[in-house]
Amino acid sequence: MKKIDWKIVVLTSIVSLLPIILGLALYSQLPATIAIHFNLNNQPNNYTTKPIFVFGFPIGMTLFQIIVCVISDLGNKRPISKGLMATFKSVIPFLSVLLYIVTVLFALGVPVDIRRIVMLLLGLFALLLGIFIPNNMTDINVRKDAKVRALMRAYRLMGVAMMIGGLLMVLSILMIPIYSGISIGIFIILVLLSQFQIWQLQKRK
Repeated sequence: MKKIDWKIVVLTSIVSLLPIILGLALYSQLPATIAIHFNLNNQPNNYTTKPIFVFGFPIGMTLFQIIVCVISDLGNKRPISKGLMATFKSVIPFLSVLLYIVTVLFALGVPVDIRRIVMLLLGLFALLLGIFIPNNMTDINVRKDAKVRALMRAYRLMGVAMMIGGLLMVLSILMIPIYSGISIGIFIILVLLSQFQIWQLQKRK
């Protein structure tokens, strides 16, 4: 019977909630409305009220993290390597803390390049997942018939696709904003094509 790793759920939830401390410490200095979404040119295009951001953002990320942890623990059909699982479960808490800090700095008038920070984060996570996903296939405890070998190749290709997309996203921070959008588009296309290949192989008898 599959079990939920409640220790990780609690630990990552606490990390996701930590930004509230910063929000409370700077609450009086924050403006009444806070920018929470930006375009590629680093211009804010969506706002929310101060209380919703200070409390709602971390709480929302925490609830999302709990759902992700529970689904990943109960929903996976085969063993997943510890490295891949640790990377996967650390994404939301890390983003919760970093994006909160960046948003607060922007709200306080500190010059922050949101695009470059976000693209760097997305690129690094894509690179990490690209490294761990192919390695996870070595944990399959089944006879390596033709279908399994084909799946292993497909997962390796997905890893390469994610690494290429991640590298493009990281490099895009050195270029004009349009290249960040292009790199995200290339990443999505490569991953979808790889996932489609894996889905086709899994359908085979």
